[in-house]
Amino acid sequence: MKDYRTRRHAFLGIIVILAAVCGFITWKVAAVGPDYVTAADLTVQQWFLGIRNGFLNVAVTLLTHTTDTITIVILCALLILSPIPGRLKYGLPVTLTALGDMAVYKVMKHIFLRQRPDVMYHLVEQGGYSFPSGHSATSVAVYGLLFYLIRKYCKTSLAKNVLSGICLF
Repeated sequence: MKDYRTRRHAFLGIIVILAAVCGFITWKVAAVGPDYVTAADLTVQQWFLGIRNGFLNVAVTLLTHTTDTITIVILCALLILSPIPGRLKYGLPVTLTALGDMAVYKVMKHIFLRQRPDVMYHLVEQGGYSFPSGHSATSVAVYGLLFYLIRKYCKTSLAKNVLSGICLF
């Protein structure tokens, strides 16, 4: 019983710290306004431009597409409709999480109205506002939950480790 409480408190502590970090970032973005570019924005942008190369451009583009709306819809459909036993243990929570995640970040985008960087810097064309990042939010929500569910329900050690690694990537 004590071990369960300790793990639960540790988990809650991590959630509180993550929420605080997200809250701080959100507060800082809101404080500078939608059209203001900070020195930090420019520093990060210049660093990423400096490390661009053919391999990384392809890798980042492919990674970005793993959280596109169509990719997530296909993933959710496969999870729900697949012949895997217990598919609803995976498919239903992941689908509901993806929908909830989208509802939250879409609303937040219209609260912050943060413009995207100049189009000449884009590897992948995206529309709408830039903050919060829909790709990042979807990645953490969907693949994070899928990672958890795989670790909890997958019986085969090899499959559990391979699928978990894919989700973490």
